Amino acid sequence: MVFVPEDRVVVTGELVHGLDPLPMEAYPDEWPATVGKIRELEFDSVVPGHGPVQHGRAMLTLFKDYLTELNQLAKNAATDGKNLVTLQSEVTPERLYSLSH
Repeated sequence: MVFVPEDRVVVTGELVHGLDPLPMEAYPDEWPATVGKIRELEFDSVVPGHGPVQHGRAMLTLFKDYLTELNQLAKNAATDGKNLVTLQSEVTPERLYSLSH
């Protein structure tokens, strides 16, 4: 991640890249908090790893909430003894609270 305060720009690389996270290459439990820390910076624009430049904090809030929800669903599935195939069938964009609010 690169923060350019004089230009009020944050370049996140793969840390933020739309709604297709790659958790196998990350620390899922820390990821939402890291995105939350980025939100605390004084910036106007975010250059994500993929997709268009974003303006304001809305995308970071959505991404943080989305990651938090996915983490919780995965933990709940593990606790309930669900396998990956079951979890994948249950977790659809239409069923995610973070994407509908």
